[in-house]
Amino acid sequence: MDEKLKKCLQYKTLEELASLRSLVASMRMDYDRDLTTYATLNDDKAFMNMPQHIKDMHDRRNKLSTLLLYINSIIEEKLFKLYE
Repeated sequence: MDEKLKKCLQYKTLEELASLRSLVASMRMDYDRDLTTYATLNDDKAFMNMPQHIKDMHDRRNKLSTLLLYINSIIEEKLFKLYE
């Protein structure tokens, strides 16, 4: 993940991060649904024969997953700081 993006996210408020988290999670869920539909309709559950546009979709979904994990870690860190 880009260091500039990481730094930017560190300075977001909890409210901004929660909103961003919801947006990223929703987009990832859309990709999940589309990829599941592709795998089911094309009998390609292991994604062994993906056309390029499906590979691109899969890569974007993975990037969103990484971003979501990072946002979650920042939120968790900020929450524990409030707790202390």
